[in-house]
Amino acid sequence: VYTPTILNDGRQLVFSSQSLSFLGKQEPINGMESSYQTVVASEILGDGVVNNLSETSVLRMNATFPFVLPMTTLPTNPSIELSDAGVRDNFGGVITCKFLNFFRKWIEKETAGVIIVQARDSKKIMGDNKLRFMNFSNRLTAPIDSWFSNFPRTHDYEQDQLLYLTLEQFKVKTTVLTYNLRTASKDRVSLSWHLTKREKQFVENAMNQFDNNKNRFKLKRLLSDRN
Repeated sequence: VYTPTILNDGRQLVFSSQSLSFLGKQEPINGMESSYQTVVASEILGDGVVNNLSETSVLRMNATFPFVLPMTTLPTNPSIELSDAGVRDNFGGVITCKFLNFFRKWIEKETAGVIIVQARDSKKIMGDNKLRFMNFSNRLTAPIDSWFSNFPRTHDYEQDQLLYLTLEQFKVKTTVLTYNLRTASKDRVSLSWHLTKREKQFVENAMNQFDNNKNRFKLKRLLSDRN
């Protein structure tokens, strides 16, 4: 599932090899109107167009990082401008919760539980995170600096709460396993389609980090137990 952000109105555009029309439907509850925040690509572009799209094209739409890559424009009238999925849903938490809520009764009846595997570019709380001292010049730029630096954190706070409220409803066992590429601020990988040899080696070695290795074995055990 790919969910680039529609810049025209801030909604998510969902691309998938499966029919996910239910993600675009949100029935009103107790008078609360639906916000229609999710749009399924096949419903506006047609199944023929979506089915013939290459996955790399959709991936390019999904990874249109602001100021780094040009926006993607869809041939609609008016044209739809797409940007990075992370503008709305940086780690896929919103779509995950929508999917789980829609199929909750079936999941509880037909399965032993839910395992959510999350892959992150950096750990939620870095081992070397520190509060910085703010001088006069820092205070002047603080509103803008804070928005950019805390943007990923606010996504974490909101999605953690959303996921908690969703999983709290389940009567079967739920497990969240997180794999982190970076655990310290110094371990940087450039935001580029062309990584250096050293960066590629760092990415390949990331799964051998202690926490990632532990979660890998835990995932194998969970899958083995439920089979």
